Amino acid sequence: MSEGAAVRIATDAAPDGLTPAGRGGMLAGVEVQPHVAAVLAPALPPDGSPSHAYLFHGLAGSGRAAVARAFASELICDGAPDRAEAAERVLRGVHPDLTWVRPTGAAEMLVADIEEPVVAAVSHTPFEARRRVFVIEGADTMGERAANMLLKTLEEPPSFAHLILLAERVEDVMPTVRSRCLPIRFDPPPPQRIEQRLIAAASAADRDTAGSPPLELAAADRDTAGSPPPALAAADRGTTGSTPPALAAAARLCL
Repeated sequence: MSEGAAVRIATDAAPDGLTPAGRGGMLAGVEVQPHVAAVLAPALPPDGSPSHAYLFHGLAGSGRAAVARAFASELICDGAPDRAEAAERVLRGVHPDLTWVRPTGAAEMLVADIEEPVVAAVSHTPFEARRRVFVIEGADTMGERAANMLLKTLEEPPSFAHLILLAERVEDVMPTVRSRCLPIRFDPPPPQRIEQRLIAAASAADRDTAGSPPLELAAADRDTAGSPPPALAAADRGTTGSTPPALAAAARLCL
């Protein structure tokens, strides 16, 4: 894999409204995910051959959502007249060829969560891009009815459609769904890296209101013995609960 290919996986991958760690630099966490980079690099446009369906699995905080958005950006922006403008809309979640689905059930994904947004929409040709990308969070909460509804889409997707399923526990994904996707494992980042990036990002995000980031942030991370801090885990799931806004923004930078 070339250095340029690894960089392109990470480029322009900041979460909603946040500035990337550095144009042409690695997305936070990807450089410690060699397996992810090795699998995705051959799929990158313009010469790559992306699979019709991926299953990104790993603990919350491992970077699944951020890499999914970065990868979606590469697929959707391929051939765009104004690549930077298209990428910005992908990263803000407003590009018409990106559909991002989150479960609305209390503990599971409902049939309605995928029926219209995915199953009914997947056959529609792209609005602007050459491809459409559907990211489905919480694939491990998908029950039998929802899984069965998605099966035909996974078996016979249009050539322009790509699905990225996100799950914490791959073993909880329905076998019929799991077997039709290319699985990609996301390992938890080293505790020291989580601590360093959270402290640096929190300091930058909260500079105008709070000065230094809380010292307990580092201590909490050390105490978890490798588990991602609650704010980081929540950010990877697409929500930060009651986490202060500055810390939530900092957490999203580390995904």
